[in-house]
Amino acid sequence: MTAAVRVRSLLILAVLAALLGGAYYVFEVRGREARQQALLALRRVLSFDPAQVREITIEKPAERVVVRGLGDRWRIVAPVDEAADETVVEGLLSFVRRLEKVRLLDGVSDLKAVGLDTPAARLALGLRSGETLTLLLGGPNPVHTGVYAVVEGAPLVFLAPTRLATELGKSPYVEELRDKSILPLDVEHVRRVEIARHGARVVVLRVGERQWRVERPFRAPADDGMIRDLLWKIGSSRAHDVIRTPGPPSAYGLDRPHARLTVVDDRGVTRILAVSQAANDPRMLYAQLEGVPAVHVTDTQLLADLAIKPDLLRNHQLLVYDQREVERITIRYPRDTLVLDRSGDRWRLTRPVEGEVVRSMVENILEVLPNLRYATVERALPGDLRRYGLDPPRLAVTVGLRGGRELPTLAVGREQGGVHFVMVGNRPPVYTVDARLIRVIPEDPTDAKRYPLPEQLKRDLERIERNSG
Repeated sequence: MTAAVRVRSLLILAVLAALLGGAYYVFEVRGREARQQALLALRRVLSFDPAQVREITIEKPAERVVVRGLGDRWRIVAPVDEAADETVVEGLLSFVRRLEKVRLLDGVSDLKAVGLDTPAARLALGLRSGETLTLLLGGPNPVHTGVYAVVEGAPLVFLAPTRLATELGKSPYVEELRDKSILPLDVEHVRRVEIARHGARVVVLRVGERQWRVERPFRAPADDGMIRDLLWKIGSSRAHDVIRTPGPPSAYGLDRPHARLTVVDDRGVTRILAVSQAANDPRMLYAQLEGVPAVHVTDTQLLADLAIKPDLLRNHQLLVYDQREVERITIRYPRDTLVLDRSGDRWRLTRPVEGEVVRSMVENILEVLPNLRYATVERALPGDLRRYGLDPPRLAVTVGLRGGRELPTLAVGREQGGVHFVMVGNRPPVYTVDARLIRVIPEDPTDAKRYPLPEQLKRDLERIERNSG
């Protein structure tokens, strides 16, 4: 056999192998996946994509509730017209989608015998396509392992999990779907926050993008992370009950509240929330938004959040920067200097040697430095720096920004009891920070360089790869 014939035969065999491999993938792998998905769809009580649902209708003998998706929000349109609780609606769809049939029932034709002639509950899901999936729930089976159910238009009756009947049986169900947010907030649009309690007053103003200032009881830069965390906690507070037609404010202690929160957004809209601890139950809190008659009943966590100490809002960040602006990181050690330079999206080591850098190390440094927050302040005199390990420092980090600007140098001293002593700008005061965060900075300049594999190791790996093939 000539070499050309051998080559042609090998090419034909390679093509046949590729075709067989492709056929195996299509018919066996992808086919198996499709069969598994089809079986899962058959096992589910209702098979649907929650993202495609635009309307939910729940009908029971004494109640009919309709929830409709309007844009990216859910709204109750019957029996009342008001906002729905997004979390509850999404949770309901997720819950229904996960449910699987307990058992299929062949030969059940008498719907009256299983309570499906006049269903206990009807759940209808209107999809974007215009299709409607309707599930009818009847009574429980004799041993109460499920409830009789049928999908409208399908022939087979099956047993659905009893927890579905329990969920839809809550009455009135509209109360489950009503929005129980006490004070919804969009953090990005909040301009001013004021908390008044027991004669104390805290005022915080937004002064720029992710920048805040405490105005009272002192004037100082505020910590963006702490402000966002506080606003998130307030905005995510939920009532476990809502008194829609309450008595006078004095009946709930809201005429003399324990705290009053004022929030002003960037359109100048002001909302004021009064909160008061229940006189007969220290675990319960009443909250009422000015101009809204309803009184929300919740736990006292909201009051605890509003009782934040003003000093915690003070900006305890030592270095503040936008990662996109950073172009150089210089780390000075007692006997060496490490320089990392950025070019586009790539970082390179330029001192003490040139080469590729361990990317994850750079990412960790960039992420951690602006998150260094001091816990305590040591009012040290220049002569005291040696006892903190800062004369000279163990290492010093300087962050260079676009345009040749530099942030004040962060000097790192000794570690004691889980904290490091640090100093900013090479002058007191001395701060303490969590020692775990400082550990992302390499202790030795050589730890930053990414070394290529030795040639012998590369050859060994290639040989192992060939043998395994």
